[in-house]
Amino acid sequence: MSGSGDPFALPPADSESTPPNFWLESPPPAKGRPLLAWIVILTIVVLIVIQQNAPQVDPGAVHEDGTALLLTEIQGKNAVGTAELVRPLNQEGFDQQLYDGIQSLNVGTVGQRLRFIVLAGELDSPREALTELERLRRKIDERKIELTEEQEAVFDLLTRLYGDYAEKKFDAPSLSPEDRQLLVEQLDWFGQLALAPRQGPDPAQRSAAVAPARRLSLVYYGSLTGVGLLGLLGLAGLIVLLILYSGGRLRGGLPPGSGAGNLYAETFAVWLIVFLILSGVGASIMPEEMRLLGLMLGMFASLAALLWPVWRGASWNQVCRDIGWTAGRSLFEPLYGVACYAMTLPMMAIGVILTLILLVLQSVLFGNADPDSFNPTSLPAHPIVEMIQGGGWWGRVQILLVAAVAAPIVEETMFRGILYRHLRDATWGWGALASVPVSAVIVAFIFAVIHPQGLAAVPALMAIAFGLTLAREWRDSLIAAIVTHGINNGLLLVLLMLALG
Repeated sequence: MSGSGDPFALPPADSESTPPNFWLESPPPAKGRPLLAWIVILTIVVLIVIQQNAPQVDPGAVHEDGTALLLTEIQGKNAVGTAELVRPLNQEGFDQQLYDGIQSLNVGTVGQRLRFIVLAGELDSPREALTELERLRRKIDERKIELTEEQEAVFDLLTRLYGDYAEKKFDAPSLSPEDRQLLVEQLDWFGQLALAPRQGPDPAQRSAAVAPARRLSLVYYGSLTGVGLLGLLGLAGLIVLLILYSGGRLRGGLPPGSGAGNLYAETFAVWLIVFLILSGVGASIMPEEMRLLGLMLGMFASLAALLWPVWRGASWNQVCRDIGWTAGRSLFEPLYGVACYAMTLPMMAIGVILTLILLVLQSVLFGNADPDSFNPTSLPAHPIVEMIQGGGWWGRVQILLVAAVAAPIVEETMFRGILYRHLRDATWGWGALASVPVSAVIVAFIFAVIHPQGLAAVPALMAIAFGLTLAREWRDSLIAAIVTHGINNGLLLVLLMLALG
């Protein structure tokens, strides 16, 4: 055992069909044009990165970004919900601590800052809200920003509202029913919260306003606890696998290639082109309410790129074996996917920490830390998050199908199947201890940078992708990686849907 090749997994159970010295064989001579393929791949990746990270706003412009406003709402709800959960415990000064902790939200566009002012009135005092309104007005005047008619109206309404509250008039007599309706229309949940102070005369209105915040906090802390416990189990699993590997009792499940490795570089390049075309066409030709379904159909149709290596001379059975389209070595391959998800969580934690560090550096280097900047705050978030907020049940079903079914199948096939197979074949002579991490890092990086969450999210996405690649290496079959990917995306979306209501 100790003299065998690849680490990380037991050899296939079907030993009768395995040629002699299977694990020590080198791949047959490769064919194809990998250099040309990589030129195409890198060109497309660079263009995607440039397009996704191009500045969308001129400095100083008043521009509201839906995703930035939604993230502000999520963070604001969590702060208010946390306060609601802790207040019965009579923790003196806790609201002030929360308020001090969310000062980072007092940045971005006028809309984001007006929402922060509502949090100031909720967690500090009406007079603090009035003070922040005055500060915001001065900054707007200094930057010579011309507010929209709606923004001016909200400014006036909040000034009158918190003026009433500062004088202990918690029924807000200065606002008419039309004023109240306008405030809710413009600020959504923040408008409801502003109109329902703790000392207000309508307990039912107050309860309705804070209920979404309380629910979000319960989901947040509950999921954080559950994922944390699962991550500890995953860490224990990683340690066990490391011990087994160190003792020579664990080997790699990925066999040497069959000589078609360079064709898979071509295949990935072809898929990138086909995917961009078909996913865009699929989304554009469908009605608005079916757009995500069209995107999903385009994603699955892009798998036609798998016919490229067959057209270039490889057999279909060979392609399926090489890329992991097999039933696996165990009847319990899906359960291995659950285990791989748990073992990926510690890696994800490291990736998230690195992403937070990058966000701080990005703020310092590119001006987002400037309290006088009115550009939308750039936090890593997928555009699909905004679709969750605005879509009904059918929209959310489509989101789940795209993110938890289509994306895992298509992305694992192409990244962990096609691209990783090519890179492992190309570096097989380096030995597993070099070939596996180098190939995994390259695949993870390309996977991360073409996602729309932004460059700051690359470490977190790479950590997920690295875990998925190790699942592929361990199990050979893509089943475990697909299940892991589906659990990660599906769980995140379900928790977000529960939190948003």
